[in-house]
Amino acid sequence: MGWLYENRRVQSEKNGRIHCLRLFGRWQVFVNGFDQSGTRYLSNMWRRALKRLPAGFQAGRILIFGLGIGDTLDLLHDRFPSCRITAVEWDPVMIDLMTEFRPKPDPNRPEIVNMDMNEALSIVSGNFDLIILDAFTGQAVGSPATRDDFFRRLRGRLSPSGHFLANVFAQPELLGLIDRFFARMSSWRFRYNTLALYASRRFF
Repeated sequence: MGWLYENRRVQSEKNGRIHCLRLFGRWQVFVNGFDQSGTRYLSNMWRRALKRLPAGFQAGRILIFGLGIGDTLDLLHDRFPSCRITAVEWDPVMIDLMTEFRPKPDPNRPEIVNMDMNEALSIVSGNFDLIILDAFTGQAVGSPATRDDFFRRLRGRLSPSGHFLANVFAQPELLGLIDRFFARMSSWRFRYNTLALYASRRFF
């Protein structure tokens, strides 16, 4: 019966109570009642977001802020088969859940950095062709991504021809902050979420 339906709650020091639900083999994760990872809603949202990248764009190195249980990894590897992904996830409980819920061995497992987003920028090296911001505690964007010092440092990690995808959910005012450091190409709503696609200002 576990494959058909399983309901589990896990306590996290960082995220509080995490609700894990498996339906027909697919794990979904919720924090404070909000979709956090693994739901069809989020998969559809990111599938459509990746289609907004320019035709012919290739990403060799990808940096993700907010790993969850890793459901975006397969979408990225489908689009960029030879990409190398570095994922920053501040909650070790989420990393444990991803390790448990994803198939073993996992060919799409990224390099995982378990620390605060701002601190992680001092650890990861080099530039990235694609950077994705999808880091939340419940419905709130991770606090480093609400400050200009974070985006000032992040700007230097995007390659000159790279792109930055940001999901700010219900905080569209943050796009004005991001506009100061990256060149906005488009922004849109996916039901409850506000997203935007940016390019490096060095390219424009």
